[in-house]
Parts: sequence; structure tokens; C-alpha cells
Amino acid sequence: MDFSAVNNVLIISLVVVVAVFVIVAIAIAMSSKKSKNDPKDNMTEVEKQKANQLPNATRGNMDEFLNFEKIQDSMIIQNMGERFTMIVECHGINYYLMSEVERISVEEGFIQFLNTIRFPIQVYIQTRMVTLDDSINSYRERFNASKAEFQRMLEEFQTLHKQGLLTEDRTLELGYALEKKQNVLEYTQDMIQNIELYTSNRAVLQKKYFVVVSYDISEAGLMTKMSPEEMQELAYNELTNRCGGIIGALKACEIEAEILSSEDVAEVLYMAVNRDDADILNVKKALDSEFYSLYSTAKDPILKRREINAPPNPQYSQPQPQFGHQYGGQQQYAPQQPQYAPQQQSQYAQQYAPPQQQPQPQYAQQSTNSADDFML
Repeated sequence: MDFSAVNNVLIISLVVVVAVFVIVAIAIAMSSKKSKNDPKDNMTEVEKQKANQLPNATRGNMDEFLNFEKIQDSMIIQNMGERFTMIVECHGINYYLMSEVERISVEEGFIQFLNTIRFPIQVYIQTRMVTLDDSINSYRERFNASKAEFQRMLEEFQTLHKQGLLTEDRTLELGYALEKKQNVLEYTQDMIQNIELYTSNRAVLQKKYFVVVSYDISEAGLMTKMSPEEMQELAYNELTNRCGGIIGALKACEIEAEILSSEDVAEVLYMAVNRDDADILNVKKALDSEFYSLYSTAKDPILKRREINAPPNPQYSQPQPQFGHQYGGQQQYAPQQPQYAPQQQSQYAQQYAPPQQQPQPQYAQQSTNSADDFML
């Protein structure tokens, strides 16, 4: 009896093992057949990488991702022209530097602002990396303008000196003016270099605060159908009134606010989507570089080559002062008092000053007279 039971167990075990082997063989055969029919096996590595990439973005996919049609009249137009959005930028205040009374007034004003809201709003905070390219370019323009004015003053000064039309007082006055202008140029150049060095090695972050206000055409409750232009005009007037109310209510909190223009709205959306690449290319740079233009123009290459190969101007052949740290100490000049000692005169006054007359020997004559009186 025990032998028959053991025999049955062995037979069942053998059947299970055979079934497992059959299933494994069928799975291997199916996988090999699928691999033969897979077209990726006949591709190269580059083709496989291209095939594994995401599908190409089309206009429809981008519209679904961005969820708006266009930006016009400081509004974001959505839902086929039935939903409109405006953005109000709020400038921060130094709350922790205020006194207790000022803080209480700001808090009460903000409570009044919240009580006056009768429509939904969204508060959006965006962190941006501050780029001082605009400030540096503005400083460079001022530096170039000041340098051109300095060159003009120096040429005029040299011309008057050659013609012998400069008196001693006039020479000192013009020398002081040139010295002052050159100091301003040195300071501007040092400031530009320090700002570039400060911003090149560190990231300066700035927070911007926005209030997003939306309006849906269905809120108007119109029974008649309106044209897209009429709907856009209606939404613009309604959003302008709402944003104006928000700006007026925020003034009670001493918070300055303004409605963003279409370009600023596009920059906010661009920063939200391309935060990592915003410091390389932003909306303003794209517009200034005519990114959306059909064609762009440049200076005629022939004229450009002529400017490069033009001979130097003989007026600038004379040695010009270098813009560097030439003056370690502070020199005091006052154009109202042109009587200076020789060591206090500027370099231009010393270089172009007229020859001074030799002093008369008054002391020798006085001493002789005194001796004669003593003799008498």
C-alpha cells in the first residue's frame, strides 16, 4: 500500500515537471519569434535612440500644453476666446523695518483688501535670477558718451593752446574740468568691472509677486451671441475695472501695483516654463533680436570694411591720457580760486600753462635801501 502511494506521488511530480518544461519551451519560442519580427533589431544604435525619443512636438501639442491661444491687450486668451486673464504685479515693502503702528496699518489695509474682493483671484510668486545686463549696458552707454565728451574737450583745449588763446586762469580752469571728467570716467569703468565680477560668480535671486485675475464670458449672462471682438472688448473693460480695484485697495497697504503689459505677461509665462534657460535667452532679447521677423538687416559689409580699413584720424595722433588708476591721492581744485601752487595744478594745466614771468628782486632792493638808511 505504501509502495503504490509513493509511485503515485512520483508520477504526479514527473507530470508537473514535464508541464513546467513545456510551458518554458513555449515561452522561449514565442519570445524568439517576436524578436525576429521586431524591426528594431535591424536598426543601428543611432536609429534606435531616435526611435526611443519622444514624438515630435506639434502645434496642437504645444497649444494643449500651454492651454492658451494668444496674448493680446495685456490679456491671456483661453478657451477659444471665452476666458481672459490679466496679471497685476505687486512690489514688496519692508514690513520688518516698519514701526508697530505702521505694521498695524498695513495689516488693516490688507484685511480691507480681502474684504473688497468679490471675484476669484490667484496669488502667484515667481523666483527669478537677476541679470544686470540692462544696467551694465546703460552704464556702458553713459561711459561711451562721457568718453566722447572728454575727447571733444581735450581737442578743444589743445586747439586753444596751439593758437595761444589761453590765459593762466583759463588754463587752470580747463585743466580742472578735464581732470574732473577723467576721474568720472575712471570711476564708471571701475564700477562696471566690479558689477560684472560680482554677478559672474554668484546667482542673485529675486522674488516677484503677482495677482492673477480671470474673467469668463459666461459670467456676463448674455443671451445674444457676440463677435470675438466684442467679447474681447467686454473682457478687457471688466478686467481693467477689477485690476484697478485691486491696485486701489493695495495702496491702503502701501503696496504699489501695476497691470503687466503683453510683453511682461509673456515673460512671466516664459519664466514659468523655461526657468533653467531664462538667463540665457528671455523674451526681451528675442524681441530685440527680431526673432519673429521675416528677415533681419545689418550694416552694409562694404561700408563696414571701409570703416575697419580707414586710416587713423590725425587729430588723435597726439598722446591721450590713459583711463586707469593714475591718481593715487586726492587733489583739490577749485575753479573759483585759480591761484594755485605749481604742485597743486592738474597735469593738463602743468603741460599747457603759459610761461611765468620772473619775479622782481624786491627784497634785495629793500634790503639795500635799509642799509643806506642805516648808513645815513
